[in-house]
Formats: sequence, structure tokens, C-alpha cells
Amino acid sequence: MSRGFFKVIAKGNVGSDIDVGNLPSGDMVVNFSMAASEWYKDAQGNKVERTEWFKMTAYRKTAELINEMVQKGTELYLEGKLINSKWQDQHGNDKKTPEVIVSSFDVLRRGKERPLADAQPQGQYQSQEQSASAPQNNGYMQPPARQQQNNRVNNY
Repeated sequence: MSRGFFKVIAKGNVGSDIDVGNLPSGDMVVNFSMAASEWYKDAQGNKVERTEWFKMTAYRKTAELINEMVQKGTELYLEGKLINSKWQDQHGNDKKTPEVIVSSFDVLRRGKERPLADAQPQGQYQSQEQSASAPQNNGYMQPPARQQQNNRVNNY
């Protein structure tokens, strides 16, 4: 049987403050919500807005970069994988919530809360976790370094 996956590509606005924590290993983890809106016309021709909210989680270097660069209101383009986070409610019932594990992101527009003096260069950031599945170059993996090209920064 072949292995499958669910890849997510999303563009939207961060709707919550970044919640920062640490894994038992000491690596950083961040959680935040992100919203995306779309408009359509109903049967009467009225313009209707629909907003969807999703939970986002990032680990290690990606989490560190999000913690430094992103705040509520930031517009992001991101890529990741979709998982179902399992938990129990107050009555002991098993629940599942869709969650996106962020592997790379691009800051499209900053939120209004962080002064520009603190701003980092805008660009695309790709997690080191993704490097294990990256194409090999003559049998060698790309070195773990940032390469800047056209205002985009990638972490291999």
C-alpha cells in the first residue's frame, strides 16, 4: 500500500496571539489560529462573506521564526500538512480537530501591533523538518543554510 498525505496551502490572517511552548526536548512549539474569508452571492444576489478558522502549529526553527515575525493580524501564505488532533472534552468524549502543521510560510503583510523597528525582512521560510524529504543533489542533501533569492529566505 502506498503512503498518502494531505498537503495544505493557505493564505489568510492570523487571528490570535502566538501561543509559545516547549517540547520535552526543549524545542519550541507555537500555536495560533488563522482565518480566511471568501465571498459569494446567495440566491437573491446578495454578497455574503464566509470565514473559516483553523488551528496552526509549528515546531522547532519554523516556530522560532513565527514567534519572531508574526503577530495577530499578520497576513500569511503558508504550506503544511493536515492532521486530526485528538483530545477529550469535559465529559470524557473523544474529539478530533483539524490542525495544520506548518512547514513553510511567507509573510505577506504585517499585523499592526508590532512596531516596524522590530520587523524582520519579509520572505518565505521553510522548516528543517522538510529537508528530509527534499530532493537530493548528486546524492547529497542541501546544506542547512539560508539562501536569499528575490526577497525570499529558505531554511533547508
